[in-house]
Amino acid sequence: MASTGGLKVCIIGSGLAGLTAARVLREHHQVTVFERGSLDVATGGQGMSFFSSAVKILKSLGYDHTRVRVVPSSIFRVMAKDGTIEIEAPLNFDTKYGAAPWTGLRADAREELFRLAIAPSADLGISGDPAKIVPGAVVVDVNPEEGIVTLEDGSTFQADLVIVADGIHSRLCKTIQGDQNYFPRKTGLTIYRVAISMDTAKELLPPGPSQPKTALIVTYPCRDFHYLHLSCILSTSEEKMQAPGGSWFDDADFEDVIKAFSDFPDVAKLLKAGHEAEVWDMQDLDPLPFWNRGRAIVIGDAAHAMTPMMGIGAALAIEDGESFRLFDKATSDEVPGLLAKMDHYRRPRAAETLANNRNVTTETSSEDRMLAMHGVLTYDGIYHEMGLKDDLSRL
Repeated sequence: MASTGGLKVCIIGSGLAGLTAARVLREHHQVTVFERGSLDVATGGQGMSFFSSAVKILKSLGYDHTRVRVVPSSIFRVMAKDGTIEIEAPLNFDTKYGAAPWTGLRADAREELFRLAIAPSADLGISGDPAKIVPGAVVVDVNPEEGIVTLEDGSTFQADLVIVADGIHSRLCKTIQGDQNYFPRKTGLTIYRVAISMDTAKELLPPGPSQPKTALIVTYPCRDFHYLHLSCILSTSEEKMQAPGGSWFDDADFEDVIKAFSDFPDVAKLLKAGHEAEVWDMQDLDPLPFWNRGRAIVIGDAAHAMTPMMGIGAALAIEDGESFRLFDKATSDEVPGLLAKMDHYRRPRAAETLANNRNVTTETSSEDRMLAMHGVLTYDGIYHEMGLKDDLSRL
């Protein structure tokens, strides 16, 4: 199929993976992003972390961390319920892995990725045209062999390359997987997430939040230390375990959140100070047998959703998007082969990371947690990964 101005690319979904792919591909190709919701969809107040692999990639794409007001992570601390420090150690990720992790708010990160996808090329110092993002565009079918996307209104869009990045509850992954459907599974853990102002947190809890033994509570600063994010993980109730899958996350009832942490008064103080909270029944997705078919590929949470036990889901999504550097000089005829190559390198890595993530529990030591994350921290982009694996295959 002929295409002028590079490949004609269709990306379905404007999450982290889809927008990163749009930024990478816009330099050489014509990119259209279909988003079923509004452009502010899924941009709630939850925090997120970008570990070293993602930070290095984002920097190479012109991501302006000062706009996002991320906070570099330099220390790891575990505290007991009574407030005593059990573990305190420097991370030194910048010297070990080439970049310190960033923490921030998801809404801020996504806004910056939007900028990188649609800003004038001259502003970014790159070639090519900005991506076109179409909100309210509901894709109902994909023909992966022909690269034809069908929208809810009956219209179609033909592309050289189709990227399915529509999240953990993907409606379109099945178009690549054929008759086999893959659904997320509940893990037995529930996470409550809330962001509050740092000034309020200091007033309520001068020594800092406690770390109870029967739950995992992760805190980190956001927006240049103006906000404090809390992720509070407990066992999921039996009632919720039996309920249908539901959404990836939803607004939480504050009374339920505070009741869940009534045994930990310091945490309850902070939770009460929040203006809104979100509750997630933590789910993940079993490894898919393949990601690609014909001219289409599935990436991001649609391909490898996992729980935030290691906080690495965002990094994998960014890595997926960066992998489209393989298409810089691609012709239409080369697309299926390049997608197969992407699948060959990215899918086993995601499956290995998922296995490591599943082995991390609320009781996992900090040393074992860091060991499980090693592969994510050392990743240096798709070309480095290909060279490394090719070298190892010769041993």
